[in-house]
Amino acid sequence: MCKPVRVGTPRGAYHGAAGFTLIENMVALVIFAIGMLAIVFVMLDGMSLSQSSQGLTQAYVAMQEIVGMMRADNLDIYQYNNVNTQTAAPSTATVVGQNITTWMESLRHLPGSGTSVGGYGQIAITPTSGTLPGLCPCNATVTITWAGGRNSYVVNTVVGY
Repeated sequence: MCKPVRVGTPRGAYHGAAGFTLIENMVALVIFAIGMLAIVFVMLDGMSLSQSSQGLTQAYVAMQEIVGMMRADNLDIYQYNNVNTQTAAPSTATVVGQNITTWMESLRHLPGSGTSVGGYGQIAITPTSGTLPGLCPCNATVTITWAGGRNSYVVNTVVGY
């Protein structure tokens, strides 16, 4: 004889059964979403730092470029005094004017803000202590500013020796 087949679940089958409820799944999803948001913010911060370091590297290269030009043009060192690339472009009839124009082109490649493109630079030449005015060696202070004035790079070096 055959045994009867029961349809459905036996009594108490769900009592103490293993598995996840809807609430547990939602809590796990919230925890996962918070973790993913943290990862996204870390990545965005990394991208921001990468752009900042790119600007700093470009400013360093532009700084080395103009300091090298000033050292090569030793006799005309005081013509670099009070240069500000935000003012009118210099005449390219002189070596100093050509050097500053070349430097200005390098500064245009610095990262800008939404309203400004690139950066600008300033140069101040002062005699070192114990040196008569108009003679060298001299201190050159070169300042490069970019990203709408939020970032700047300043170097003080000796030129004209």
